[in-house]
Amino acid sequence: MRGDRGSGTRARSGRGPGGVSSGRDGPSRIGHHRGMSSAAEISSLSSTLAELHERVTAMAEGALSSGDEDMAHELIAVERALGGALRRLRRFSQGSNR
Repeated sequence: MRGDRGSGTRARSGRGPGGVSSGRDGPSRIGHHRGMSSAAEISSLSSTLAELHERVTAMAEGALSSGDEDMAHELIAVERALGGALRRLRRFSQGSNR
């Protein structure tokens, strides 16, 4: 039963991953970012995504060095997707500052 604790908490709080409210009409506002401007929020998202990208890269390298090829393969795919998302977000951010 302890393994179900996280999902039970999410259902009671009404919030999904990242603090996004998941009401009947779908995701609404993001918890602590409500007062941020769009540019500030994009900058914050870029920083968070860059950190996540670095963590996944480190995990992929660790999986490769330990010989866990299946995990490494999946993590490399995630790393590529995160890298692409980060590039798109940064490109959008730079274009909206002009």
